[in-house]
Amino acid sequence: MYPTRHAQPELYAGFWKRVAAQIVDRFVLLLVMFLLWMVFVELVPLIGSAMAQSDSESPGSDGFGLAANLLLGLIGLPYHVAMESSSWQGSIGKRAAGIKVVDLHGRPIGVGQALVRYLSGFVSALTALVLYIGYWMCGFTERKQALHDMIAGCLVVNRDAVVDSSYTDATEPRSGTPGWAKVLIVGCCLLLPALVVLSIAIPAYHGYITRTALMQSLGEHRELQNDILEQAFATGELPGSLDDVPEIQMSGHRRQTETSKASLVGGTLVIEFIGAARPELLGQRLGFALYRVEENQYRWVCGLAAPPAGAERISDRTGAEMTTLTAMSLPRDCR
Repeated sequence: MYPTRHAQPELYAGFWKRVAAQIVDRFVLLLVMFLLWMVFVELVPLIGSAMAQSDSESPGSDGFGLAANLLLGLIGLPYHVAMESSSWQGSIGKRAAGIKVVDLHGRPIGVGQALVRYLSGFVSALTALVLYIGYWMCGFTERKQALHDMIAGCLVVNRDAVVDSSYTDATEPRSGTPGWAKVLIVGCCLLLPALVVLSIAIPAYHGYITRTALMQSLGEHRELQNDILEQAFATGELPGSLDDVPEIQMSGHRRQTETSKASLVGGTLVIEFIGAARPELLGQRLGFALYRVEENQYRWVCGLAAPPAGAERISDRTGAEMTTLTAMSLPRDCR
């Protein structure tokens, strides 16, 4: 069994060398992830557009970040396992930092042990709740092992270091992975799919609730569109503001509710969310532009939606110009 760090301090990789290796590996994996993203954009437009849409200031952006990190972890599995079980005995980052992974006797590790070491890394990651102690352990344990090294029975040593032949500790390390470590690894493997599902389901549910609240507010102002059109037919031009629509004044239609208020700006109907609106809607706007589709046939186009082919815009501004909400927050007919 290899000596302790006290018996031969120059043998084991220091904490900052391991950090440097991790930074290099992260850049490598991000490059791979970027190339995969480019492939999705080019070859699978639907997926590519969904990814681009998710990466915005929307209620689901945090969930997208979690999914991206999980994807990074999945890409890292074959990368680290293959590299650490190869003749390099370490990833590109470890190679650059001059360190390698060995077992407790200093021998190269196989695919199985490399896999256990990588999966055990998720156990170390869970120690984020206690200041990432699973990683900091490599600074003060006897053989500078992080938590995942201890679980997998591995050591990270300097590539050019030579074991002192005078060290005579013949203690045979316990073979195999401890039972508690197996439980942790299985738990993490079960947790990962759950996190992936949650990272997708939570933003989707959040978006559904937001769109439902938005649709409710729009329903409260729906009759305003008909009143504006009737006034335009009667006078031959769009009213300058809602105050110029007698029907609205006489019928008692509410231009303002607890959650939203309506205004007419250059012929574009603008709904602004106020007061008791959901936090993600508060202060945001949604515009409706009026288009002439055919003779005496008009249509309001909502938000970011494209107008009908060949339609003539009557409003001064498009709905998109007056809309501040992101596409994910909008109902389907407004995207």
